[in-house]
Amino acid sequence: MSTHFLTSVPALARVRLLLAASALALLSACQSAPSRPAAPATADQAVPAAAPAPVMAEPQPVDEVPAEPILGKRTDSHGCKPSTGHAWCERTKSCERPWELALQRGFENTPAGWHAYCDGSTR
Repeated sequence: MSTHFLTSVPALARVRLLLAASALALLSACQSAPSRPAAPATADQAVPAAAPAPVMAEPQPVDEVPAEPILGKRTDSHGCKPSTGHAWCERTKSCERPWELALQRGFENTPAGWHAYCDGSTR
């Protein structure tokens, strides 16, 4: 009565054995040096030169102006940038972010609170 080698080994040991064998096979494949063709012995056997790389054209300037303005470039009459959240505050005479100013000065963070603080109005 003969038994096969792997059937007599416990399951966990079989898994370890298979993993080790796989790792060895992969490592041995990584260590082998790639084969290179031998240098030609005479000029008749010379390897033909590779084709030259294509020459890239220099970038040309674009004559068109973008239809949409670049974000962050638009300013209001006071020089404030609405795209960054800034608005003119007459009281401080500067561009302010309403939510930051409301926190600093203690007024309600609403459009009505902003206008009451900065303009003195009750819009």
